[in-house]
Amino acid sequence: MKYTPTLFNEEMSKTRFNGLKTETRRIILPQPDSITGTKSGGFLAKKDNLGYYIKCPYGDKGDFIWVKEAYYAYGRWEKSGLTDTGKQAWRFVDLTKQFGFNYKYNNVLEMFKKTCLNPAYRVETLHWEKRNRLFMPRRAARFIDEIAGIHIERVQDITVQGAYNEGISYIIKQGEPDNFIDRFEQLWDSINKKRGYGWNKNPWVFVIKFKIKEKQ
Repeated sequence: MKYTPTLFNEEMSKTRFNGLKTETRRIILPQPDSITGTKSGGFLAKKDNLGYYIKCPYGDKGDFIWVKEAYYAYGRWEKSGLTDTGKQAWRFVDLTKQFGFNYKYNNVLEMFKKTCLNPAYRVETLHWEKRNRLFMPRRAARFIDEIAGIHIERVQDITVQGAYNEGISYIIKQGEPDNFIDRFEQLWDSINKKRGYGWNKNPWVFVIKFKIKEKQ
């Protein structure tokens, strides 16, 4: 059984929290020219007329993905030697569980926000600290979901139902397109266009369907 982290931004985390996101699309790297079939839980692909085998790096049906998102941890900063340029280096010591607390997320209480923004609390004093999603350990994850299925398609092949399963119905805001696919296109480009995999490039993607396992 495999557990693999996957990054969610704030909007995606909110849709997952509300139980509206049950699919995620992830770019296949490197991009194949075509997909020719399936084999042994993976996929057959071609690039420059050469055939090869693709396996989804997030696992297979029955494996689990856990969501890395921005979060709040209780702890303190401590000195950690010097940087290459001779400046003081710091590291954050996560003491959340040692103090018997639970990790907190985008619904953190206002008192914690004030603590996190107060510079007086950011040096060697115990406090709640907002942490980048990249640093989230698995023990802090509130979403651990079982993979229900994986297939490959072009991103523009998404259906209205697929966009709904991506949580689009929840994140449409006033003044934005009310067409689910148009809104998904905007969301996709906001994340992937600068990476060179915008909607108009129509990249191949893994479509990972999951079912909710647990929520803190």
